[in-house]
Amino acid sequence: MNVLKSLLQPCYAVMLAFVVLSSPSICTANNNVNFNAFKDEY
Repeated sequence: MNVLKSLLQPCYAVMLAFVVLSSPSICTANNNVNFNAFKDEY
C-alpha cells in the first residue's frame, strides 16, 4: 500500500500541475469566445 502511495504521488503532482496550467488557457479561451460573440451581436 505504501508503494502504491509513493507511485501515485508524482502522478497526482503531474495532474495537479496540468490542471493549474490548463486553467488559465481555458479561461482566456472562454473570454475570447464570449468577446467575439458579444462583438458579433452589437
